[in-house]
Amino acid sequence: MGSGGGGGYGGNGSIGAPGNGIPEGGTYGGGADALKPLLYGSGGGAGSSDTSVGGNGGGIIFLNISNVLYLNGTIVANGGVGEKPGHSGGGGSGGSILIYTSVFEGIGSINASGGLGGLGVSSSGGDGGGGRIAIYTVTNTFAGIIQANPGTGGWSWAEPGSIILFSGESYKNATIYGGKDLYLNGTFDTVVVNGTAMANFTSNKSTIVTIPAGQTLNSSTLYIVN
Repeated sequence: MGSGGGGGYGGNGSIGAPGNGIPEGGTYGGGADALKPLLYGSGGGAGSSDTSVGGNGGGIIFLNISNVLYLNGTIVANGGVGEKPGHSGGGGSGGSILIYTSVFEGIGSINASGGLGGLGVSSSGGDGGGGRIAIYTVTNTFAGIIQANPGTGGWSWAEPGSIILFSGESYKNATIYGGKDLYLNGTFDTVVVNGTAMANFTSNKSTIVTIPAGQTLNSSTLYIVN
């Protein structure tokens, strides 16, 4: 008897309770694919109770805008919450959000976060991992929120997903808000990883930049390769 594990995509899901709960889902769609994410998130595992189904994985949102994206609302591809009677279902992982726009403005939000594991009477399900977000824009004045967080309410917490923003002419500036299995290729005017900037950066197969522990999205690695 046990609860379902959380689905994984940009980050791993987490295992359901108790110790014999259904294992969590792992990551996929990494490497170069993470720079243009177009995959569905994965659903959470079902618990051993008859009605304890896992949450759905997040969907796919692809926007290709020739002029201005002015976002004051929300763009959401979150994972679903696991059902919670008895031994609960796991949360689904976040999905994919890929945006191309010449100008990016507004104070809204973009979210591809994992769903919560169900909080059952007998045991709780695992949380879903974060999804993947990539945004390409020449001019960026967006002042809102971009999230690919894990679910944080089930038996154990899952991992965050990947977020990357390319900006400037020919997308020569890359900002990494956090991520797992992100691969950059080429020469960049600036690369910023969780607030740490590297100017005039050229990729090198031997370069590995580790996001410092304690950041909002931590214990992840950015691989920069030719």
